[in-house]
Amino acid sequence: MTKPARSNRMWLWPLLTLAVAGLLMLGDRWRAHRKAESGGRAVFEVLLDGTTIGQEQMVYDADPDASTARLTTSSELTLSSSTMHVKSEATLTLPDFVLTRYRVTNTGRMSMAEFALDRRDGHFQFSTSGSVGGRDSELPAQPDAALLDNNIASHYQLLAWRWRRTPGGKLTCPVVIPQVGKVFEGIVERAGTWPATLKGRPITARCLCVTVGPLTADVWVEEGTANLLRVVLQGTHPAEYRRLDLTDLPGNP
Repeated sequence: MTKPARSNRMWLWPLLTLAVAGLLMLGDRWRAHRKAESGGRAVFEVLLDGTTIGQEQMVYDADPDASTARLTTSSELTLSSSTMHVKSEATLTLPDFVLTRYRVTNTGRMSMAEFALDRRDGHFQFSTSGSVGGRDSELPAQPDAALLDNNIASHYQLLAWRWRRTPGGKLTCPVVIPQVGKVFEGIVERAGTWPATLKGRPITARCLCVTVGPLTADVWVEEGTANLLRVVLQGTHPAEYRRLDLTDLPGNP
């Protein structure tokens, strides 16, 4: 007796199961980063000694496969009738927002400076050009190095999202400051919570205490999402970055 031909459907089911499983895994990764991306566009007022000196705009975009992302910033700051324009773009490896490529340009009325950082095997290739002079050097590039550059508050968003993924409420990681050309140990620890208002709705604001080398800052984020709200830099002339849609500011830690 001739056996009936085996249906092709029997072979399709395992393939379909594997395909669906793969899509679900990708969907989980994408949804996780869509949460972070909800804070991906923001505008910050910049204050020095309590006086407004300009604004900083932040845009964060993750690729569809949730493996890489880009953070771009643009700011205009005026000090003593001199205006400085700062533009930057960072390429990051997800899910830990690890720095792989960075460009920043500072342009003033009489000067312009460019800084570039590229991850190579075991190091960062660092170069400068413009009014700061041209030079090339290498910096150590630990696999998990984070980014925090001068005069750019949006980079604290990357540390905050990374802190959110760290169990125990304390993050320790190497942090590169490109315009200084050095790598420091960075520590992010949680402090208290205070009520605040964002886009007209009440929220809970969480304070994070950030130390990177000689730099210390109080960083306020939205509880749960860790979306950046406010940065207060300690020092002789304290600087503050505050989201324009943030009202009823959180208190001091």
